[in-house]
Amino acid sequence: MKRNPPRKPSVPLAQITFRAAGGVHGTVESLPPVKEDLELAIARKFVASLQVEGLGPEPKRADPWPDVEVSLDGRVVGIEVVEVINPEHAQKRTTQERYLAAVLPMLDDLEERLDEVVMSVVDGYQEPRWPNPSSPEGQRLVVHLAERIRGVSSELAAMPRNGRFYREWNDFEGSSLRIGLLASRGRRIVATSESGVDLIFSGTFPSDVATVRGLLAATVTGKIAKSYTPYRKGELWLLAYSQDFSAVDDDSVAYARQIVQSDSQNFDAIWAFFPFPGDKGGQGSLLFRRAAQQA
Repeated sequence: MKRNPPRKPSVPLAQITFRAAGGVHGTVESLPPVKEDLELAIARKFVASLQVEGLGPEPKRADPWPDVEVSLDGRVVGIEVVEVINPEHAQKRTTQERYLAAVLPMLDDLEERLDEVVMSVVDGYQEPRWPNPSSPEGQRLVVHLAERIRGVSSELAAMPRNGRFYREWNDFEGSSLRIGLLASRGRRIVATSESGVDLIFSGTFPSDVATVRGLLAATVTGKIAKSYTPYRKGELWLLAYSQDFSAVDDDSVAYARQIVQSDSQNFDAIWAFFPFPGDKGGQGSLLFRRAAQQA
């Protein structure tokens, strides 16, 4: 029996530009849902951003390892791709996405009524955590949230242009779960789903500075600890990317550079990377480069 390729949900890449002449321009790019295709898409953006002479053609999938291969001055470079994420935040974001997938179909009939109404669920950043939406309690919460939104749909529809709405109910079966809605009227900049009803969760969660700063270093050292076998075709690079810029910003890169030791890994180069939407590539930072071997 043929198995489906592993999927890796990710939020779209988005960039918002405030024009000097006025107005806002948004660039959005949806990333592939299949893990292998996602890694290849990120690697292509990375290679495009380097603008190194002799690097190319476009990266291709390697079989069976590493993730991607590209040519550099006629030599093969293997690229292992890894995402820098906060595991706890990723779990919370998955919970939010599953609730959206369950709630949105129950609100489809409100599409015309709530045209240009942008809504964000208030969930206390998933503290306390909402139940699994597939559980009996979670299924009741899905219905409860849909009913609460439907109950204020007249107020939402009556909002003036640039109007604001905020309501917290916090009334689910006597629990301490935070349940509310923040809404405004105005054209959305970034498409959030295929549904005609514009409902989202924020998708962001508070973190202390030390935790965020250490994510890149923890991800890189985790890959180093796997002690990959030597790559015989050419150089082996590690590409650690994140859609959260704070996880790969200058402070995170500086800290990761302190952690990476030249004698503790099989990678010839280690990069941090923040991808941009469209054909702009992204922003890369070199964490480590192995010194050229003496002849």
